[in-house]
Amino acid sequence: MIRVIVSDLDGTLLGTDHRVAGETLAAVAAATRGGIRFMIATSRNYPGLPEELKNSGLIRDYILNGGAQIREGDGKIVERFPLCREVCREVYRAVKGRDVSFLISSDDRDDTVLTENALEEILEKENVYKIYLWSREPSGLHTIREVLRHNHGITVTSSYINNLEITDRKAKKGPVLENYLVRLGYKMEEVMVIGDSMNDYSMLSMDFGITVAMGNAVPEVKRIAKYITKTNDEFGVAYAVRTVMERQNKEIRAAERRGEK
Repeated sequence: MIRVIVSDLDGTLLGTDHRVAGETLAAVAAATRGGIRFMIATSRNYPGLPEELKNSGLIRDYILNGGAQIREGDGKIVERFPLCREVCREVYRAVKGRDVSFLISSDDRDDTVLTENALEEILEKENVYKIYLWSREPSGLHTIREVLRHNHGITVTSSYINNLEITDRKAKKGPVLENYLVRLGYKMEEVMVIGDSMNDYSMLSMDFGITVAMGNAVPEVKRIAKYITKTNDEFGVAYAVRTVMERQNKEIRAAERRGEK
């Protein structure tokens, strides 16, 4: 029996217009009325979440910055895994002089960093949870990935072919999600996860009860997921949620009939 549903945002719960469709919100609302805990696991930080989600009252928890931060539905921080300052400096040095945009996600904002002094000012005042690198030339990012390969204290992944996302090695969606849910008293088989990109791989490759790749997911994610739903513009999350709810309702009715006998 699924008791928790965890969804990625961009390319998954959100359409290509980066909004939550009314049909999707209705499916999530139906699931929560049925007693399911609905969670978001995203690369975004808390201020970057769609307001219609934060104001919906439907989301119980958020796994943010690709696993670097956990917050409750009201925004209260439960746990965090910031990058150490020297790692931030190392990544900046690897990027310096290249045609690569360097953006960091800190406690309450995202900042594009243009100079070393600007980076030091941020590091002095705030925790940095994630570094985003963007380039028009993917081969340049491959070189940077190779430069950073020796650093076992970080995780390097990507959502798109032209970006890299760098977090502390402990900040992976899958393991962070598992540890958090176990502490709350849930079992792996009671969890369904849904995603589309390589930063969802750690969730979808784990032995959760149901793992679902979006119809628009990258091939690597589709290969390791147990199921594939419709695309994000075809309300794939809503379809997957309704399918699970219908199946569980049938099982409950069947159990009730057996009990009556």
